[in-house]
Amino acid sequence: MKYYKRFLIINVLLFSLASQTGQACTTFSLAHDGQQVFGKNYDWHLYGLK
Repeated sequence: MKYYKRFLIINVLLFSLASQTGQACTTFSLAHDGQQVFGKNYDWHLYGLK
């Protein structure tokens, strides 16, 4: 049982250190004069595109 707890704690620490943040985007929707306007923005860089 002692080995199991140590193994679990070490794995939780390793996985929390190795995690990466997600890449987000922003979206919105507006209604104006009976028309819908939708927009989105990618909040990360697209490398290699010009």
